[in-house]
Amino acid sequence: MKRLGLLFMVLVIALGGIGAAFAAWTDTVTITGTVNTGDVDLNVVRYSGTWVWKVPTAPDEIVVWHGWADELADHTPANGQLIAWAYMGPDGAVEDSVLGVAENIFPEILFTADVLLRYDGSIPAIVYATVVQPPTGDVELTAITGWDYTPPPPQPRAINDCAFVGTYTGGVFEGTQINSYNGVQMHDGDYMLLEVNLNLPQDNDLMDKHETWKVNMNAIQWNEYVP
Repeated sequence: MKRLGLLFMVLVIALGGIGAAFAAWTDTVTITGTVNTGDVDLNVVRYSGTWVWKVPTAPDEIVVWHGWADELADHTPANGQLIAWAYMGPDGAVEDSVLGVAENIFPEILFTADVLLRYDGSIPAIVYATVVQPPTGDVELTAITGWDYTPPPPQPRAINDCAFVGTYTGGVFEGTQINSYNGVQMHDGDYMLLEVNLNLPQDNDLMDKHETWKVNMNAIQWNEYVP
């Protein structure tokens, strides 16, 4: 029995040694990683327009105001009858979809409507315009519609669009005109103002006319942009 006890103890010690040997030859390296991708994000910030009222008590009887649409109530003249307007605004429930409306416009007044965009993407992007639907409608009106890079008024076309990039501080946008159809690189926090000017000439053939158009503003990662 003493020999068996001694043998048992030898086996226990031997097995313990084997276990220690296995532990000494085991090793682990744990690697943990996270992946976050950037985004391209162009958003609508604010809209503007031009409104015209007939005011019998005013010296000129016609009051014209251009400004941000959400400030319209503060500038509406007392007893004024709204007779014409052009503005940009949201297009229903579709996010970042803009609707331009011009109603009852007439010559000798510059109707300007704007939409202010801000680029909120975390990676640089090229922002550019594409004409989805060229101007369609009455020929007399579409014939004087321009969709090229043209200077601000006075301008060669009665209707044209302009784009500007710059800063927006305290409700005031200041920028430099660009060619939105060629594209411009934008970074997080940059602003772009899209402006549509309507300045009809005195031409009886332009009365009671209708026109529609559609333009997309595209933002795409800058290194994948193909003009």
